[in-house]
Amino acid sequence: MTIDADEEIFELSDPPGDALERAREIWLPRLEAGLPFAEILEIGSTAVAGLIGRRNLDFLARVRREDFFRAGQSLDGLLERDPRNSGDDALQAYRLPCDDLDIVLRLTVVGGPHDRFHLFVERLRDDARLRAAYNRLKQKCNGKTMRDYCTAKSDFVAKALGSRATGARAVVEPRRRAIPEKGKNRETGR
Repeated sequence: MTIDADEEIFELSDPPGDALERAREIWLPRLEAGLPFAEILEIGSTAVAGLIGRRNLDFLARVRREDFFRAGQSLDGLLERDPRNSGDDALQAYRLPCDDLDIVLRLTVVGGPHDRFHLFVERLRDDARLRAAYNRLKQKCNGKTMRDYCTAKSDFVAKALGSRATGARAVVEPRRRAIPEKGKNRETGR
């Protein structure tokens, strides 16, 4: 059953116990093995110390344009597409099974129009005032619909990123795992 964004409620809460660490230990190696040509990052509130959030965990798989279709085919064989996120030729979202958390993987094209999730995380890590403002936005949206939260968040992210929010020029050097050159193994570089 799909829940409409007008019905789903944005609710702040802490993940149970060690659920985040268990989910990371399970999913990061699987994603890296299944998409060896991708850069896999944790994005969202759990990726930034000091942010409040929901019972969710978000991953990002960044791939080259020429690998996007192949990556989508691989993921389509393993995971359910996220019905809350309509995809296009540069973004697709998947739901990862977990009893304790809502886990989403976003597949994006490096330099594509949606290649900004990691940029927002970097800005949040670097700016304590931005983190505090984002926490205030989340507290203000607590109990409202997901649509209300997503609209407010989109506006917030666009302002936080400014001109870096759109287009191929939104690519910066990530802090984790570089995308290996085409045909090379991430670990060995060969």
